[in-house]
Amino acid sequence: MDGNGSLDIVTGNFGQQNVVYLNNGGGIFTQIRPFGIGADNTTSIAIGDVNDDGALDIVTGNSGQQNVVYLNDGSGNFYIGTVNCITSLANVTCFGTGTDDTRSVTLGDIDSDGDLDIITGNDRKQNIIYLNDGIARFNQTRNFGTGSDRTWSLAVGDINGDRYLDIVTGNAGQPKCSLSE
Repeated sequence: MDGNGSLDIVTGNFGQQNVVYLNNGGGIFTQIRPFGIGADNTTSIAIGDVNDDGALDIVTGNSGQQNVVYLNDGSGNFYIGTVNCITSLANVTCFGTGTDDTRSVTLGDIDSDGDLDIITGNDRKQNIIYLNDGIARFNQTRNFGTGSDRTWSLAVGDINGDRYLDIVTGNAGQPKCSLSE
């Protein structure tokens, strides 16, 4: 997360502060960097460079709150403080309705335009793809699933070999999975 080549740890904590633990290079995590509001209902995180600046960003899937993209400043620093999803912040982007019960979030270039899109799996709500406009704004959406699915896990990959990402959902209490192209 800080660009030093050592793997860091990012935790999304339900009802507590989300935290980045920076690895000093020897497997010792000496710097703790909180991000978010301190009482996020984070159920899932995804990490990827959503604004194409070379630094890994964090996407949080939240239950009963808007989902949030935290942009990395390149040194492993992320926004800390109250996220007001109505007011625009340079390093934070909110997405979703705020009432979604997002249980899983993942990233992939769903529309094959070269940037990472966000895919959310929601419990008893429509699953949603948020298309990246190339500068980390996620306005255009595509729904998938039934709306009554209890999607708690997601994976993306080219399942059928056609060079397009497919989405696999894991649904709680439902003995099926769905594949979307």
